[in-house]
Amino acid sequence: MLITSNKTKFLAICSYFALLLIYMLFLPFGDEPDFARVVPKYIDFLNLFQISYFDESFEIVDNLDVRGFFGFEYYAVSNCKLVVNNLQIFGAYDFGSCLQNKELAFKRFVLTSLIYLPLIFFVFYKDKSYRVQNLILLNDFSISKESFQLCFLIPAFIYYSSIFSLEQLTLMLSVLFIFFLFNAKYIFAIFLFSILYLLDTGNAIVVLGASCYVIGSLIVYRKLSFVWFILLNFTLLLFVYFLSTHLLYILEPLHPYISLKIEELELAKSFSEDVSNKWPLWSRPFMTFLSYNFMSPSLSKHLILYAVVSFGFLYTIYKHIILKPLNSRDFQYITSVLAVFSFISLIVFILPGHNNAKYFIFTLPFILNLFFYYYSYKTLIKFFLMLNAIVLLDYSLFYTIGCKGNVCTSFFGVPF
Repeated sequence: MLITSNKTKFLAICSYFALLLIYMLFLPFGDEPDFARVVPKYIDFLNLFQISYFDESFEIVDNLDVRGFFGFEYYAVSNCKLVVNNLQIFGAYDFGSCLQNKELAFKRFVLTSLIYLPLIFFVFYKDKSYRVQNLILLNDFSISKESFQLCFLIPAFIYYSSIFSLEQLTLMLSVLFIFFLFNAKYIFAIFLFSILYLLDTGNAIVVLGASCYVIGSLIVYRKLSFVWFILLNFTLLLFVYFLSTHLLYILEPLHPYISLKIEELELAKSFSEDVSNKWPLWSRPFMTFLSYNFMSPSLSKHLILYAVVSFGFLYTIYKHIILKPLNSRDFQYITSVLAVFSFISLIVFILPGHNNAKYFIFTLPFILNLFFYYYSYKTLIKFFLMLNAIVLLDYSLFYTIGCKGNVCTSFFGVPF
């Protein structure tokens, strides 16, 4: 168990709140996954709990699109002017129209802080009687509290935790579910999963699937070997890669949610918007990697960020192979991380519209858990704060580039 000072943990908490507010104030308003469609739905959800002070904060208009976009009757509007181009290296935003209203930014900051308080309490609270309890099937595999704590300093986690959508709540529940499940608090885990399932069935299935895949991979590693885990995992990846979306039709009888995904896919095809062909199959995990670090729906690129993170991964591999002795304990944590990567790849191969890391960002604790065998808590804090600084510097550049000389549109699709 890692020993970290209260001052260091306090720094991590304060950094999250500070960065959260800065992101709210500085990042382009509306540049969030499915912003136009999910905001009205989220406002209705909050109204159920008498949280109505967002009603006048967003511009909501009737959906005049004949396609209806799967039953959404209203759209939220952002007047932020930007350039959306898959091949554009950086990003281009109009500074004047893209900054969020300060009052709205502060309201969203408060809402997000309140939503994540339960998770913050459990992962930062110092309980002297706290003892790591492992899953019955995995008696010496655990995820440290520090792994959950450092999630709050990952740029993508800060971003996805603050989006104005039900997904900010389901993300909190997902991470808290992982926390309780892998600390053998089964009653709490079942309770949280039940709430998650009621709120977002699809997300709940993905969270449960990822957890089971990691547990199953660790069992395969222990019962057979690391080599067998790699071989079986690779075989499954190839199988799913070649079948791709055809697997949906094979698995359809298992759950109504799969039927829903097939309906959405067929509906998109009927309007010549087949997302299954939007990106080459092999590139989908790569796109997920980019958004796992940071990439908004406007497809702004953060090249320095990707390079620094990639270098960090490569240097960690170097430290493991050259500087650290290989042992079975290291390998089980490597297995858990490879299992996460494999599971994400399987999902994006099967579901073409699920490349965005918002569906998988809850897996961060598994990945961060491995890095504590190579770096100190303070070192990782410094590294992640540097990543956030890169993101903010990038947006400063994007605002400087602006829309002059470019073809700009608003998030609502109106050309300027």
